[in-house]
Amino acid sequence: MAATIAHFAARVDALATRLKELLDDADRARIESAVAHYVTQGVSRELAERVVTFDTLYATLDIVEVADGTRRPVEIVAEIYFDLAARLGLPWLREMIVALPGQAHWQMLAKGAMLDDLSGIQRTITGEVIAGGGDIAAPSGLIAAWQYRNRRGI
Repeated sequence: MAATIAHFAARVDALATRLKELLDDADRARIESAVAHYVTQGVSRELAERVVTFDTLYATLDIVEVADGTRRPVEIVAEIYFDLAARLGLPWLREMIVALPGQAHWQMLAKGAMLDDLSGIQRTITGEVIAGGGDIAAPSGLIAAWQYRNRRGI
């Protein structure tokens, strides 16, 4: 476990400090609204931001794995990961999965499996975008090229 923590810790911490700037406007607004709600309840802003961003921060583990697999800087992979998610409407889809009715054990397992599948798909697509070649310094260009290559499927 210590080796796993050591592998991820520094890069997850680096992404955590940039998390807000990596998100699209809708996600930033959602986070800010939730933080404001907790602050009005007496929670410190720092703690509220930390708690509200936990779900989003979980994605940084996927980002580190893609960065390792593609041998690309984690910051660039993160830009692609979040930009791609916004373009494909993945945050909305994630919210819809979470909002599915059901509190029974099997329903919760099914929702968890769908969320895991969505994360896996996002991780895979991010890797494909990077593997498609091109100027890694222009993440939006890589995404546009991937979208063009996959326009029928999209």
